[in-house]
Amino acid sequence: MFYRQSTWYRYKTKRNPHNLRPLCTSAAAPLSFTMGIWNCQSAVYKDDFISAFATQSILSILALTETWIRPEDTATTAALSNNFSFSNTPQHTGRGGGTGLLMHNNWTFSQHSSLCNNTTFELHTITTIQPTKIYVVVIYHPPGQLTNFLEELYVLISSLLEDGRPLVVLGYFNIHQDKPQAMELNTLLASFDWKDYTPQQHTDQATNWTSFFTRNCINSNIVSDNFFVQFNMTLPSTLKQTPPLVSFHSNLCSLSPSRLSTAVSTSLPTQNVFSMLDVNTATDTLNSTLTICLDNICPLSCRPARTTPPSPWLSDILREHQTDLRAAERRWWKSRHPADLEQTAG
Repeated sequence: MFYRQSTWYRYKTKRNPHNLRPLCTSAAAPLSFTMGIWNCQSAVYKDDFISAFATQSILSILALTETWIRPEDTATTAALSNNFSFSNTPQHTGRGGGTGLLMHNNWTFSQHSSLCNNTTFELHTITTIQPTKIYVVVIYHPPGQLTNFLEELYVLISSLLEDGRPLVVLGYFNIHQDKPQAMELNTLLASFDWKDYTPQQHTDQATNWTSFFTRNCINSNIVSDNFFVQFNMTLPSTLKQTPPLVSFHSNLCSLSPSRLSTAVSTSLPTQNVFSMLDVNTATDTLNSTLTICLDNICPLSCRPARTTPPSPWLSDILREHQTDLRAAERRWWKSRHPADLEQTAG
């Protein structure tokens, strides 16, 4: 009876973390594909050529800047979508501009709304869904003064999620390498301490126009000029998506004390044999018999374990402040004294 009550208490009033068991996973093969960015200067008059060029170059993803596509220009969008999936952000005012992405039909994606209120550059962002998840960002900075370009670019990069997924930012920046702004741009990109992050600048020595930088991936076979860059992207071998932990428990609500007593009595050795055992052996025999009988009557079942979302921003100092704040709130709820309320506000 004491064993049954203690087991009931352990199973019903406490969570036993030792019941959590990770499920086996297998490694996924590396995924390699070809990407490119092209400042095409009008996809309206080059839609057939763009599709043929992407097919011949075996490009999985082709970023386009200066598409010159207007919101009412549905014919160009339809033409580019014949053999590929095409998404774009048109230029609503002024001349030129426009950004877009041409993707192989084997790829599926979802388009995002603007990540920041930028006025100095145009932006198009998506997240691929199949065959893998990647953040893809296309940036076009028109010619002219930089004004707040670097500040707004900093806000954009800061808003990109850091969840381990690969990221590629493809841009046509219109910044000459011999200008001080080029050094400021390189410093800005290098200031983000991302794992496996390396800024990629693959143009000639005179300009810093068409370029890209990546995170959590490997780049190779890079071919570039002032307007077009092509490269292979390889995603490192990773584990397939790990299923959630499962918790094993017994439904002790269905336990019948009389049935458990009968099962234990028939499973234990006779009284004469049991009395001849030493204390340790007798204890082990009793515990193993009780466990086997309990598992037979109330077998273990599994269910997904409750998980707490990660909070990397919640440091130890913030946790201490959070604890102090909750303690101050409890004091104020009990006393309702103005002094305790001031401590809560402080």
